[in-house]
Amino acid sequence: MPTVAWSATLSELLPNASTEPVIDHNRQIGAILVLHNRRRPSVSIVQRPLTERLVDFDEILGESAVMQEIRERARKMALTGAPILIEGETGVGKELFARAIHSTGTTACGPFVPVNCGGMPRDLVGSELFGYSKGAFTGAKEQGHAGKIEAADGGLLCLDEIGEMPLDLQTFLLRVLEDGVVYRIGSNEGRPVRIRLVSMTNRDLLIEAEAGRFRRDLYYRIAVLRLPIPPLRSRGDDVVLLFHHFARLAAARLDRPLPRFDAHAQEGWPASCH
Repeated sequence: MPTVAWSATLSELLPNASTEPVIDHNRQIGAILVLHNRRRPSVSIVQRPLTERLVDFDEILGESAVMQEIRERARKMALTGAPILIEGETGVGKELFARAIHSTGTTACGPFVPVNCGGMPRDLVGSELFGYSKGAFTGAKEQGHAGKIEAADGGLLCLDEIGEMPLDLQTFLLRVLEDGVVYRIGSNEGRPVRIRLVSMTNRDLLIEAEAGRFRRDLYYRIAVLRLPIPPLRSRGDDVVLLFHHFARLAAARLDRPLPRFDAHAQEGWPASCH
């Protein structure tokens, strides 16, 4: 088949493909078939993840009675301005609630600053939280560095895995919460800060306090209000709701039709989560 003929035939069969000729001594000996990506979905189709933007409580999915109750409690807590401890197993959506508390509550106009206390080396937690002054240690920036607490001034500081925070740093955090003043590492100059604190943990911090791994006085300071988030296995048919939600997001991201699931395939989903 002539080159033009088979190239045209391929274009009809594979409209998202093109051919690149392979030339040897001025003679075409073949071609490379290039399969192009399907069109990329628009930004309006695939939104940024909820954990990267402000969240409204209505965006936190769940129609079970327990989730409706938790959302209502969280709304009321958001309006108080008091420190909140969000408790729950890994993956239950604690940060979604923290972001909704921020966007609904008294700090909505300020920044939302998340810090994973268990996701960084121990010797970096202090400088990340409190910042450091010029020349505080080898490798410090010449101009010093503002920590996350200063960055959250006027907004909400979200401390994830707070149970992982080293004991010696817990003392400094307690002082910041009591006095509203932060001292950068290596500095004697106090910097006033006005923050709201939401902490998150998958541990029982009272048990940690009894074992000497968490300061009891800090616990009572951060847990003025407590918000336990239930695991999916205790939320009934919410698992079906979430499954369809994420299926829609995946289909939009891949620019593919929404998959269909018959009733028989869905019957065992809630039970399988127990």
